[in-house]
Amino acid sequence: MDSSDVVAGNNAKATEYNNLRKDVAEHTHDGSDTARAKQNRAFTWFLDGVQILGNELGAKYIVPQDMTVIKIWYKTTAGTATIRIQKNTTTINDGMGATTSVGSDDSITSGALTAGEVITLDLTAVSSGANIAVIMECTQP
Repeated sequence: MDSSDVVAGNNAKATEYNNLRKDVAEHTHDGSDTARAKQNRAFTWFLDGVQILGNELGAKYIVPQDMTVIKIWYKTTAGTATIRIQKNTTTINDGMGATTSVGSDDSITSGALTAGEVITLDLTAVSSGANIAVIMECTQP
């Protein structure tokens, strides 16, 4: 008995449920599976307190494997800040204006990330910007 014995709409018996779990756990992707699941990953920065202009603020991340930036989220608790995110010295996205409302940008300038690149956060303009949160959402195959 395997997962193909389970009928849609019926409650699975314990052995059928366990077989379903086993099928999922043992499933491997060989590139021919068009329904392949993608995994998202996020890189996060939180700059505590009132901020000033600067490059490479907060954490520096090393990209662990090839992936693509799909969206960047940002917010302050006070004031405003203009954000730039870079990979090595290439701008991923620039000119994102963070305010006290959650903002996001999915029109990424250079979103392809390669394993080993270093990701950094810069503040290019600040007006009493405090407690700045930034999340860079990526997808990986």
